[in-house]
Amino acid sequence: MSPGGKKGGRFGCVAWALGQRIGLALMLFSFSFPAIAQEGGSVSGVVISTWDGAPLSSVVVTVRGTTLAAQSGADGRYELKNVPGGDQTLRFSKSGFASAVVSDVRVLTGQSTTVNGNLRPEFYEMEEYEVTAEEFTEQTEQILIERQQSSGMMEAIGSEQFSKVGANDAAEALGKVSGASIADGKFAVVRGLADRYTSTTINGTDFPSADPDRKAAQLDLMPAKFIGRIDVNKTFLPDMPGGFAGGAINIVTRTYPEKFEFSLDTGTSYNTQASLRDDYLMTDRGSKDWLAMDDGTRALPKIANATTPSGSPNITDPAFKSSFKSTQFSPVAGSSPLNSSFSLSLGDSREVFGARLGYLAGLTYRNDYKFYDNGRVSAYQPSGDQVVFKRDKQDARSLTEYTWSAMVSLGLQMTEDHEVGFNFMRIQSAEDEARRLVGFEDNYSSPQEGSYIDQSVLHWTERSLTFFQLRGGHQFPELADVKFDWAGSLSTTAQDEPDQRFFQFYALPSESNYNAIQAVPSVPNNPTRLFRDILEDNVNVRADLTIPLPSYNSKDNALKTGAAISQSQREFNSRGFEISRASGNPFETSGDPNEFAIPGNQPTLTYRNVPNNWLYSGEQTIQGTYLMGDWAALEWLRLIGGVRAESTDLKVTSINTTKFNETFEGSIQQTDLLPGVSATVSLRENLLLRLGWSQTVVRPTYREVSRAPIYDIAQDRIISGNEGLILSRSENIDVRLEWYPQPGSLISIGGFLKKIESPIELRGSGTTFYSYTNYTKADVMGVEVELRDNLGNWWNPLEELTIGFNAAYMQSEVPLLDEDRAQRSLGWRDTSTVRSLYDQPEYVANADITWDYKRTATALTIVYGVVGPRLIAAGTASPDDIEEAAPQLDVFLSQKLGRHWKMKLSAKNLLDPEFQVTQKWPAGGKLVTKTYTKGMTFGLSVGCEF
Repeated sequence: MSPGGKKGGRFGCVAWALGQRIGLALMLFSFSFPAIAQEGGSVSGVVISTWDGAPLSSVVVTVRGTTLAAQSGADGRYELKNVPGGDQTLRFSKSGFASAVVSDVRVLTGQSTTVNGNLRPEFYEMEEYEVTAEEFTEQTEQILIERQQSSGMMEAIGSEQFSKVGANDAAEALGKVSGASIADGKFAVVRGLADRYTSTTINGTDFPSADPDRKAAQLDLMPAKFIGRIDVNKTFLPDMPGGFAGGAINIVTRTYPEKFEFSLDTGTSYNTQASLRDDYLMTDRGSKDWLAMDDGTRALPKIANATTPSGSPNITDPAFKSSFKSTQFSPVAGSSPLNSSFSLSLGDSREVFGARLGYLAGLTYRNDYKFYDNGRVSAYQPSGDQVVFKRDKQDARSLTEYTWSAMVSLGLQMTEDHEVGFNFMRIQSAEDEARRLVGFEDNYSSPQEGSYIDQSVLHWTERSLTFFQLRGGHQFPELADVKFDWAGSLSTTAQDEPDQRFFQFYALPSESNYNAIQAVPSVPNNPTRLFRDILEDNVNVRADLTIPLPSYNSKDNALKTGAAISQSQREFNSRGFEISRASGNPFETSGDPNEFAIPGNQPTLTYRNVPNNWLYSGEQTIQGTYLMGDWAALEWLRLIGGVRAESTDLKVTSINTTKFNETFEGSIQQTDLLPGVSATVSLRENLLLRLGWSQTVVRPTYREVSRAPIYDIAQDRIISGNEGLILSRSENIDVRLEWYPQPGSLISIGGFLKKIESPIELRGSGTTFYSYTNYTKADVMGVEVELRDNLGNWWNPLEELTIGFNAAYMQSEVPLLDEDRAQRSLGWRDTSTVRSLYDQPEYVANADITWDYKRTATALTIVYGVVGPRLIAAGTASPDDIEEAAPQLDVFLSQKLGRHWKMKLSAKNLLDPEFQVTQKWPAGGKLVTKTYTKGMTFGLSVGCEF
């Protein structure tokens, strides 16, 4: 169903009934399936490094000619079960080490054979070994092994794949995962469910967000260079936080290497629309902009901060008016350089007093320039049986991005059973936006007489994350191999938007008439300076205890319990001033907004508070405890299930300082029992059927419970919270069939169904004002498919080609409230009774193919991705705003230059599609309300590794 389109109201009932019958049939079939156990023996051993004799973890061990695979643990031990009898060949592989092959391994049925492995670091002269069709990139193979052995429906993407698909940050990487897409370039949408239905953690503890409007973490902050892998769990189990319905994302950071490593990369890129221009839109820059930090140029002056925010007194004090360091209100033309990037990492590990101590440190920097001057923004209104323009403006926008990050990771492995680690990250990012819109506004300008409306926006956004984490893992052989894992983190995240400037005016050049206070229906409509900032502190602690239980077959059983607590505090402040002018200001005849507030013209200006100066503060504590079991009921059946008790204590206080500290309180206190059950049926050795059922909750954010109205610059609207919101609850059903035809290969197909009670959605009142509301329910269903394979598995001459494909098709329905239906019917004659969820695309698809020519160490990857139409704003007085699909095609070529150097060429967005937002009017069909292009980007980078 297209977002906002019509559909029968029986969708939820029919889909739910159908899902129940399909799920029940599959479960009955699975539990009655007579799996055939393969007779064979086992092979086990220890893998060590020839460099220092230390045991090697995460070594992938495969049996040639079969789909059997295992990986070594922290102690270097591995075990392969059900190995066919006879002479077999084993292959040992690990990134950073030369692979080894052991042939003529005699395996006896019902007996165990010991084979130890020795791997050489790659800085040795590598010996030749036989290459077989089973060879894959070691990390990709390892991830698929872990996925095959996982307790639920997990998907993952690793750092080796990041490089192939050109991902620079966590957001770009996550967009390549099946059923996942990215909204606004930052926020995860999993299975068509927006960021509020997604949780994000770093090594198992919360990744906080300082965005004023979104719940989810801003994933573009996390550089890909610091990430080892990203796991996405799509089924809830009781050992996970219960606050998600779409997916639980865990970003696993890189850890220290087992030998010394040093890497350095530097790169540049050229964008066909933004680079090397002389008309790039510029704001007034500060001396520290390149460090993503304002140097005080945009800061709220002390004398302005000291004035009362209450009421609307006129401020004419000359010292006040001259205290603002910038008088620029409109973009000016400047020069744009090439984009640039830089990264550095250094790591090593050594034996210290019988323990292994390791470190990894990294630094990254990026500077990107984005620009378009071919944009268009329009709005429409009915006129009889026709639809006519209400607004039509040309749009030009530049966005300059600065990002740097630093990371330090320490690890100490005391023994093979005990390890602790420490992570520190500091990420700093800034966006400098300059925008100008010029054109027609109904009732306020006339193309016939040559008049128009001119709007300018100058907007600096500064974000930061400081993150400390301590974690550990312990196994106690003397206590029947009981495992205890724990982690704790402290983090501070902030977003600062100092001195946002808005200026719009009516212009009639033929008469030299320029009016800066024309009552154009926009927010704000007078020249305005806004200052707002958010600061959030987070504390997270979790502990998990796994107790092995006796087993009556070859599979392991376990009981798991644990607890977690997450506490956060947020402070939001906003302050704004609007400006009016007396007659005699030279702007009236020049039409240059940058003359409006220069020192000589300031006597004509009067400042006063904006109508809405607000602040809010909030506290939230989430506590959870759980108990779950992992039981191999039969050789072919694994059952996992339990329950999690999770309490929510949320309090938000909102204060309208303009109205003499008018105060509003919002709070939620409740405890929920969240069950989760998963079943894995081994239909064959390499064919798995997974089934899952769970209940989870979805919490409102601080912003959504706060009454404070906040101006959304991108959508030109004011959004207010609702202190009466309640938690949403989701019931989830998942089914998936997974086939692993070869090590490193995967073919899967699955479906999901979700029933959400009291979903929180954004609801409009007219065209400018929006607020959050609990709707009655929402239904979501979808199908996902995924394929990853080496074509050499099917035809040996194609062994250098690897393909990947994933796609998801999704539908959702939210029954409209009576007030919505009435407004939509009156505003644009809409008769729909349902619409889709916010940010839910109809489909998501990704495909890639890699040619890896080992003889010359050349790799070529072609990547295609597309996200289907999605609802970005639900209409009332006008139709829904739909962001249309914009397919992207990228090409990457990497070439090793000797043993230590590598060069990479990239070409991104080769299709250069038109990005469009549309509305579907009953009388006028599909009309475009926003359009622009991004241009193609061509890059070159050079790096070295030692």
